[in-house]
Order: sequence, then C-alpha cells, then structure tokens
Amino acid sequence: MVRALAAQGATVLLTTQYLEEADQLAARIAVIDCGTVIAEGTPGQLKAAAGPGTLRIALADPAQRPQAMHALAGLLRMPVHNEPDPTVLTATFPAASPGRPASEQAAAAVTELGRAGITVGEFALGRPSHSSR
Repeated sequence: MVRALAAQGATVLLTTQYLEEADQLAARIAVIDCGTVIAEGTPGQLKAAAGPGTLRIALADPAQRPQAMHALAGLLRMPVHNEPDPTVLTATFPAASPGRPASEQAAAAVTELGRAGITVGEFALGRPSHSSR
C-alpha cells in the first residue's frame, strides 16, 4: 500500500523500527533518537556514512591466491586480506572515497584479475546494511 501511494506521487510519513523496511520503502530516511534527528538522507547515503563496504573474491584455484593478492593490492590501492578459506581474499572500501564508486573499482579489479590469468570463482561487493550496526 505504501509503495502504491508513493508511486502515485503522495508523500508518505512512515514510522518504523525496522531499517530493512525503511530501506525498501523510503526515498529518504530520518533517524530520530530521543526526539532529535541524528541522521537524514537517502538509504544509500546513510549506508555509505555507516561504514565501509567489502569486496570478497573466491578464486577457483587456491594456488593463485598470492598472485591475486598482489594484483588486487596494486589495482585497488588498499590492503587485501587472506581469509581462513584458502581461496578467499577480501578488501575493504572506504565509506566515502573520491573518484570512482566502489562498484566500478571492484568490477575493474575482477576484470584485471581475469586478464592476468587468475580465475575468479565468485565475487561479491557488500555494503553496510541494517545488520551491520
């Protein structure tokens, strides 16, 4: 019902304690604590302000991890971390960084790994969510 009203151009004031619900239904969110607005913006802006995102890459071949780690560190210009799984590497993107968005940097990094002959089994770029804080 809220989506339908908003689609018709109505302004809807929704109060909820569920951040996932607000993320799905709201174009703008205000966080209120003891009657004071402590944060306001789009869901994307609030998530960016909440903390960094994380790129997770699972390699097809664990023997390529040292080469992939070196390549990623150079491409992303940020620390890359080994995870307990011998095929997995992670890198943390700053909450707000100048230049290209984290999604573009991550896509370029994965593409370059492929060009270097490193086979990526899967990758994911995570953003802060309601469960991150």
